Amino acid sequence: MVAREWRDPLVPGRGDLAVLDRDGAAVLRLEAKALYGFDVPQRPHPGGYLHGMKSGHGKDAASLHLAASHGHTCVLLSLVTHPMAVIPSQLMQVIKYAATSNRRLQTQAAEDLFGQARAWAQLLTVHGPLAHQITHDLGGVYGVPFRLSCCLIGPVSCTPPPRRPL
Repeated sequence: MVAREWRDPLVPGRGDLAVLDRDGAAVLRLEAKALYGFDVPQRPHPGGYLHGMKSGHGKDAASLHLAASHGHTCVLLSLVTHPMAVIPSQLMQVIKYAATSNRRLQTQAAEDLFGQARAWAQLLTVHGPLAHQITHDLGGVYGVPFRLSCCLIGPVSCTPPPRRPL
């Protein structure tokens, strides 16, 4: 069975997804994070998405390291969405963070941002080995071309990486 927002009795908080055996024990735990490509180049610092304990992969990875220490198989999924063109003004209320995306595209080409975000997978390997990475061309959404980078990290080890100083 697949359980959403599963509460592990050995790990504080709730996990995004868990595959449970017939006795209700976790066979696999997955934590996922969705972000935009413009977030990646500006936030590799310890408080950002890579190590951040408030909203980043750091919080998810810490939970998975603890779960792995109890024998769970754990993986981390990163989904990075890339607007590949300026988002028209009439879509500002439709596409979340459109203004931020457009500001980034004024200073950096979409292909460059996409390349930096594709390299994100290697940065994530501080949490475990890169198991799989794929990119989907989503075509036009509201007439704006998008790409999606998917990175699966795991299995996550029971030993967390050393924290980098700020």
